[in-house]
Amino acid sequence: LGLAAGLTGPGAAADAGEVAGQISSQVLEAEWACRLEAPCLVISNAACSGGLAMTIPDGTTEDDPAFRQAPLLSLWIGPRPPGLTRLWARVKWDNPCGNSFVCAVEPGILKRTRVTGSLFQKWYWVLAGELRESDAPAVLQVWNREDGIAIDQFALLPADDAPPSDA
Repeated sequence: LGLAAGLTGPGAAADAGEVAGQISSQVLEAEWACRLEAPCLVISNAACSGGLAMTIPDGTTEDDPAFRQAPLLSLWIGPRPPGLTRLWARVKWDNPCGNSFVCAVEPGILKRTRVTGSLFQKWYWVLAGELRESDAPAVLQVWNREDGIAIDQFALLPADDAPPSDA
């Protein structure tokens, strides 16, 4: 997966494929966020699509009550085609104490879901949830659970497609 032609700018979904005039999949770069709040940072990383990723650096305090209350990252999502769509996230976890976040798709399309994994110091794709079709635009929101995480991309793919395998 990567950037598709016709991208209209930050915050817009790239069309990774079309079926009968409908978008069948979308790729969202984390750095395209229409909202990015501290302690989130955009960092350079040559292993990432576009050379950038979003991170919550290891050592960011978790003692602050606001740390998990407001979404730290928000991205616009375009209409989804008929049927079930899977949301994937390309992530890199620092360690077992920095290997999760919470995401939701508003309004009410995907309830808050904990996303986690057990591979460390390596970029890979994890399943973040399943969405039903919708003609309405939506917003993907990410809340922090732990520091020491990085997110490169989100991919929305038809449920019967294989998980992404590249950046």
